[in-house]
Formats: sequence, C-alpha cells, structure tokens
Amino acid sequence: MTQYEKELIAKIQISQLVTDDPYTDDFYYKVFSLLNGKGGAGTPVSSTTSSRGGLNWQQSMLMTQKEGGRSGTLNISTHMQNQMQRLIEGRKQKPKGTSLALEGALGKISLTSVKNPKQLIQIQEHSVPSFAHLSQKKVLRTIEDAYVIVLNLEQLKRKPPADDEVEKWNQDFDENSKQLWSLLGLSEPVAYNMPHPLAYFLSYPKGKRIFPRVTRFLLLDQMIVLFTALLSRLESLDVCNLPCTANGEKPHEEVEIFMTNCLPPLVGLVSELPMHILNSCMRLLLERHNMVWLAKSKVGLAILTMFLSRAEILKQGGAQQGVPHPTESDLAVWTDYYNFLFGSLHTHFASIFPKTDPASAPVQSSVESASTASPQGRQTPGQSTASSDEVYLWQFLAALAVGATTVDHQKVLVSEVREKVIETSKRNDNPKAIANVNLFLNALGLGIDAAQLAAMP
Repeated sequence: MTQYEKELIAKIQISQLVTDDPYTDDFYYKVFSLLNGKGGAGTPVSSTTSSRGGLNWQQSMLMTQKEGGRSGTLNISTHMQNQMQRLIEGRKQKPKGTSLALEGALGKISLTSVKNPKQLIQIQEHSVPSFAHLSQKKVLRTIEDAYVIVLNLEQLKRKPPADDEVEKWNQDFDENSKQLWSLLGLSEPVAYNMPHPLAYFLSYPKGKRIFPRVTRFLLLDQMIVLFTALLSRLESLDVCNLPCTANGEKPHEEVEIFMTNCLPPLVGLVSELPMHILNSCMRLLLERHNMVWLAKSKVGLAILTMFLSRAEILKQGGAQQGVPHPTESDLAVWTDYYNFLFGSLHTHFASIFPKTDPASAPVQSSVESASTASPQGRQTPGQSTASSDEVYLWQFLAALAVGATTVDHQKVLVSEVREKVIETSKRNDNPKAIANVNLFLNALGLGIDAAQLAAMP
C-alpha cells in the first residue's frame, strides 16, 4: 500500500470515533451505566433514566434513541460531512512532494509513486505545425487546389481587363498568387526537423506535372526561396531516393516525370543566378546532404551538373546583362566548394555508374534484331535506352573535368573511371555511348577520342 492509501484508511477509522457527546454515543458506556443504575463519570443520571428502572437495558436504549429523534442523527451526519470536507480541502492545499532532502545528504531523493512515476525522458512540449502530419488525402487535396488556382491565374492572363476593371483584376491576381504561394508551404520558414509541404507536393505525379505551370506565376525572389527549400529537402523527394537504372532496365517513371517537368524551370533559374547566390545554394547543398548519396541519383547529378556548368560560365565571363560579374572572393569561395565536392566523391566516381550485369541483359534473336534495326543499319532509340540514360553521368564527369582547379583532379578522374571509359569505347554498335565517352574525353583535353581508345590493344 502507498502512503496515501494508509493515510486515507486511518482517517476513515478516526472519523468514526469523532463525536460531540462521547458519553451518549459510547454504546458500552451506556450499557454499563444502565446495568449499574447510575450515570457515568461527569454525566448525571436524568429523571427520565431513573424512571425507567423497571425496564431492561435494551428497552432503555430504544427509548433513549427515540427521544433523541432525527435531529441527533442529522447533527452527527452534518458534523461528519464537515469534517471530511475539511480533510479533503487540507489534502488539496498540501503541496505534493516530489523529492526528499535528508540531513547530511549531498542531494535530494526523488519520490516516485503510481501518480508520480519516474520520468526517464524529459520531453518539452511545443506547438506542431498543421502540415506536420499531412495525410495522402490532404496532399492530393492541396494539389487539386493548386490546379484550380493555376487555372484561375491562366484565365486572368488570357483575358486582359478593361480600363475600368484594372484594379479588380490586379486584386484577383494578387489574391490567387498569395493562395498559390501559401499552398506550397513557402509563406513561412519550416524547421529542418519537420517535413516540408513542398516535398509532399512533389511526391505525386500530379504535383510534378503542375510544377512548371506554377513557376510561371512566381517572381525571381520567390523562385530562389522555392529552390533553396527544395535543395534543403532533397532527402524527402522520392526521385532522389531512387537509384540509377542499370543496363537493360526500364527507367523509373517518377524520375522521368521530374526530369521532364520540374527540371527545366530550375535550369532556367540557375542560368540567371549570380555567383554569390550560386555559392549560397552550393553551400546549402553540401551542408545538408551526403554527396556520395546524392551523386547516385539521376536528379542529384543533374542538379550538381547545373551548378558546375553555371559556375564555369560565370568564371569565363559569360554572365548575362544585368548579372554582376563574380568577384575574386566569390571565385575563391567557389573553388573551396568545388574542392570539397571533389574530395567527397574521391574514390567513389566509379560507383556512381549503375552496376551492369551482362547475363541479365535481354538477348534478342536474329529476327528481333532485324526488326528493331533501322534501314541505315543503326539501332532504334528503344534499343539504346541504357546508353541514353547514361548521358547525365558523363555530363557530370565532363563538368567536373572542365572545372578542375588542378591537374591532380583530372588524374584522379581518369584513373577512377578508366575501366568504364575503355569498356564503353569498345561498344561500336552504340553510337550514343561513343558520343558520351567523347564528351568526357574532350572535357579533359587529352586530344584522344573513343575510337582511338578502342583501337588500342
């Protein structure tokens, strides 16, 4: 039993002994007094009691109770209720002790009970955003709302307002634009430990397909905010967690939808960024993600290639009109980021290629080969799916080779992908694969092409 239960039972027992007239309420004392024909100590025998001498003690007790009537019972009940009420109030006012300090002890001993168990983990309660627990139904509803808003904005764009309706047109356009911005979850910052609504939005094919139409109604500053939010949440995108397809495998449909619909607006944005904003985006990417993990996905390599290509254009003075030229400090910062990226991928360049298994590649009969061949003797696009999917891999390596800051970088690239280069160069039946290798070799500036490598013993 707990200490509280012991105290409660003791109070119940004591409450039965509390009375205003102990001589009257004491049964044994009253029987003893009746049997002896006298009152108790301190209690004189009344005339009523003495006149009942001929009655036995049971009849005398009964007569006394009847004379007392109901008023005595009510007084006792009321007294008991008042006493229990005082006990309850006192219990509430008494502070609950959670620790015990003993004399001579160095600290306090925590007291635990059923109502106060020992806390193993201290959890701080905080407000959870409404989008923290987005169900599939809510996300799909958000995408449908985005479609409706985009249709409204496109309708407003197609029908210019009359002279007397310009103010109302601007008000409707601004209101729809704010609603669209709020649906994407970009109106307020989101902590990194919380899921972002934009990642949920782009996790469904319908969200990916509406993305380019959404970006048409965003300003440049809003596009930068959207892009940085996307860079910080790449681990939440389904397309970044899908590995590269191997030889003979069908590309992932979700990846193709993202590359077709979502990547072009981002390429257009990166092509307009100055060097200092590009450095900020690159730093965010390097701090938030593991480069080895990112380089093994098609979308991750495409984003890295965008950054490398844009930086090389700015370094060579190819900035558009209105874009400031990079300063020396901006170029030095980019060099540090490039070296960090290269160092992160060192000894992992060969692993970004999908593993190919010749035994698992589909084998075609002579009849099937003749039916899939073109009249010029070349293969159709469907037969070179794997090689066309490897374009983004070779483009990334070519961008790294062009932006190499030292000769050691080029040596590392050549030594790590040497076997892959020779293997692809010997695939004379696939002109696209040969073109991919030539792209990488030209970026290195070695003055050699895939045909010469294939002719070497």
